Amino acid sequence: MNAFPLVYYVPGRYETYLEHVGEVLSKAGLRYYGRDVTDEFLRLTFSQQVEIIKSDIQDYMNENALIIGRSFGGYLILHTICEIGAYPGKILLFNPMLGRYINEKQRCGIIPPRADLLFSLAISGEFPEIKSLTIAAGDQDMQCPPDAARKFIQFLGSNARLIVMPGQGHNPNEFELNSIIMQHINLYK
Repeated sequence: MNAFPLVYYVPGRYETYLEHVGEVLSKAGLRYYGRDVTDEFLRLTFSQQVEIIKSDIQDYMNENALIIGRSFGGYLILHTICEIGAYPGKILLFNPMLGRYINEKQRCGIIPPRADLLFSLAISGEFPEIKSLTIAAGDQDMQCPPDAARKFIQFLGSNARLIVMPGQGHNPNEFELNSIIMQHINLYK
């Protein structure tokens, strides 16, 4: 019998940890905690946000823990790991922001704080070691496209992998989320 891991979840901007992935975690009966990324949190500086996430995950610094992030939450998690220096557990990110993204076709873009840091560290080989990093990206996601995730992961080595979710955009459906979460925490073994 597999023990349920302790799960920590950081959602996208203007979401609570009880929504979206949080609903899937609740329905699966998993113990989890998270951080709301709503107005009060978003009024803080990016450095303060990272410090709060860093403080939160101190209880999740073991090989049995699972950290899940979605969109901006995934971006915050990766920046937090960069400050911590390494992570001994598993990280699962759904459609994470990975930095600067400009979509010429749609005439839109995202330039978050520290936009170039993650790729810079990955390319230079200085990105902190993570026991297991999985990025799940919807093949129709225009905000966090799978090509960006593929490019990022290629620099991280064998502990990182990409799952492309067919037919999914930035907000994957509940079935897709549940399937990937359950596979990732090995509940079906």
